[in-house]
Amino acid sequence: VTQAFSQAGTAMIVLGKEAEILYWDQSAAMLFGFTSEEVLNKSIDIVVPGNIPHEELVDDALESNQQE
Repeated sequence: VTQAFSQAGTAMIVLGKEAEILYWDQSAAMLFGFTSEEVLNKSIDIVVPGNIPHEELVDDALESNQQE
């Protein structure tokens, strides 16, 4: 899976159930300016502005995954 992400050609970020960052590729590092060491296991809040309702997006994505 990690190899597929690294070959995707776009920034890939994988979040856990509590919106913690589990995977952060080089493209995400270039886009956001944080290395993987700086963000892994931290909340996505570190890179997503507070005015974006990312909690709802994460909940929707998790719910969609559980239905498949």
